[in-house]
Amino acid sequence: MSIARVTRRFEMQAATCRLTKTVSNSFLGELRLGPPATPVPGGGRRSRPQANGSFDPRGGVARQDTRDFWLTLPPAMDATKGRHRGASDRKEPSHLATPVEQEHGQRLISQEEAHVQFGRRHPSRFLTAKHSDAAMPGATTTAAATTDVVSQTHAQGAAANGSLDSKASKLQQPLDVVNSVIRFHNRDHQFWWDKSGPHLAELLAQARYPKADQYSELLFYALHVVPELGPSPDPETGDMRWRSPQTPDGTPIDFSWEWGPGGRGVVRTSFEPIGPLAGTPADPANARETDAWIRHLDAQGLVSGLDLQWYRHFSAAVLPSDVGRVRLDDKLNFELAPQAGTFVTRDISRRGDPMVKLYMFPGLRAQALGAGVSNLDVVTRAVQTLPPDQLEHLNAGPLLDYLHEAATRWGMETGIFSFDLVDPRASRIKIYTRAPATTVEYLLDALSLGGRYDLTAAYSPEALADVKDFWRIFIGEDAPDVMPSGGKERDGPGFYFTVGGGKPASAKVYISPMSFCRSDAEVLQRLRQYFSTRRDAEDMLPQMDNYERALKNIYGTELLESHVGSHFYVSCALQKDQLRIVTYLCPQILAQETAAREARKGQQQQLPQE
Repeated sequence: MSIARVTRRFEMQAATCRLTKTVSNSFLGELRLGPPATPVPGGGRRSRPQANGSFDPRGGVARQDTRDFWLTLPPAMDATKGRHRGASDRKEPSHLATPVEQEHGQRLISQEEAHVQFGRRHPSRFLTAKHSDAAMPGATTTAAATTDVVSQTHAQGAAANGSLDSKASKLQQPLDVVNSVIRFHNRDHQFWWDKSGPHLAELLAQARYPKADQYSELLFYALHVVPELGPSPDPETGDMRWRSPQTPDGTPIDFSWEWGPGGRGVVRTSFEPIGPLAGTPADPANARETDAWIRHLDAQGLVSGLDLQWYRHFSAAVLPSDVGRVRLDDKLNFELAPQAGTFVTRDISRRGDPMVKLYMFPGLRAQALGAGVSNLDVVTRAVQTLPPDQLEHLNAGPLLDYLHEAATRWGMETGIFSFDLVDPRASRIKIYTRAPATTVEYLLDALSLGGRYDLTAAYSPEALADVKDFWRIFIGEDAPDVMPSGGKERDGPGFYFTVGGGKPASAKVYISPMSFCRSDAEVLQRLRQYFSTRRDAEDMLPQMDNYERALKNIYGTELLESHVGSHFYVSCALQKDQLRIVTYLCPQILAQETAAREARKGQQQQLPQE
């Protein structure tokens, strides 16, 4: 069946199918079709919980959780052929419905039925859904299979009735479809999905992802990211046990848009996994949740090509062995996302498999080691203690030498260390830095690694002109050569340096618009100014229109024009003949919740007192 046909069928929803779940420890987990059943009173059957332990690299089990997710079908619906059965050919399902399910006219399809009817499709995709390690053999299905289940059930079932439900025909957007089949039982999960799911859906749609990919990514986000975003703010006071300094307002999730060729963007998600007890005496430092999430991906086979060799090495070399010994100052609290020192991203690739990247904050270990140890010292030692063959292949020596020079020359500071969770020979490391300098001299020095690389030999004159223009457009002509001290840590423009994969080191620019723009509308104006004066303006301006439309739909014109913070970084990287541009977006969930709460208080104060 073609993707287009699957997509059309998936859109024709008839409001007869629901995905529901049973979860212990408030975790939403991997998709399970027809889990192993045990009898329950009343003739129904209930799944046997499966424990899923997450291993911590420094020893011990990070958490135990049990995850179930049910797919229910309308009564007497044949999942194989999508037709209603008559009384003469009706078959009893292998898992009898519970009294509640009987009351609502639903039935469960069995693990065997799901496996046989819908098969193993696209095993390399992120959304492969499995039982835990203790699950029965052969109990594997995929999101693509789930798409077929829902689409065939609704589309063919409705066709058998001779017409489509008028309301279902209006469910044209993937977010509407996913909302019609997913239901959260946890208030925190529902909050984060309601507030951030539409953001991701809008970006995917305006980036022109195929609808089949939009369904897949939204389902993955709902199943495997939303449950990791931690407790939601108190609806009355706004209090949160855990705020992430990863974004300006503390929202634990952000999105980015890479400006790709052909008018199509590439969307990424980045988030800090937050445990349900983060910020409480039971888990004051949120010290295990990132590891638990990565181990969950690995144990469930959710990421094709996932390799944890460097994860184990750098966890031991970059993170503090005892986070409780670290004394956090204001600078660390601002720079570091989780106090445990990690957050993760995943690229929603248009080619090949999505990739997971891990980000670590060496400042925690540097502080724990005492005076005289810098973040760069921690990173250098971690890299230099790699196995000799991996260190030689990485060829990070020239980059590390330059970073030590730039620390003296420009006051450059190392903030974040990152790497890909793939085979070490294909993986790359990234080192994020910033300095208070704003001059073009500083720009060219960083791009050439202090003159170690000849930029004119590697890049065209047009590409070098582009990067200078980008720098001037976003920093502005009136910026001081050196930013004043005492400002926000994000003030100065920075670079992240990438090396690995058999390629020489390269530098990418990132700039915080909050330091140089008055509003997000001004950021959009400067982006349009840049793209409209490039050689490929004809290709990029339609994408600019789509991007601006997405942001207006997400934030609203009033918010974009009144403040800056939705864009918290704009970035560019030199390529042979042009720049690769990336914009980083904060959903502003907590900021908007605060504004709404203050507005309600103001309205209540204006009410006449009795």
